[in-house]
Amino acid sequence: MKSVVITIKDFKYTVPGSVAPGAKVTVKNDDAQNHTITSAPKGAFEVTANGGGGSTTFTAPTKPGSYKFICTFHADMGGTLVVK
Repeated sequence: MKSVVITIKDFKYTVPGSVAPGAKVTVKNDDAQNHTITSAPKGAFEVTANGGGGSTTFTAPTKPGSYKFICTFHADMGGTLVVK
């Protein structure tokens, strides 16, 4: 299985086109500030990536679909994780 990475830089998420159900997703934060990836509505996934190059991982949902997410620290940040 290929590596799946979401990168955070300049208060923006770079998200792969899609991920496999149950894939391990690495979140790399290149900003100085901490950020979260929190599914909206909550419940599918939530992780915090520390600023300054920090990284963390989470498991993508096993049900295919489009999962919107936000940063709970910065309301103007958001994206969509497509599971298929």
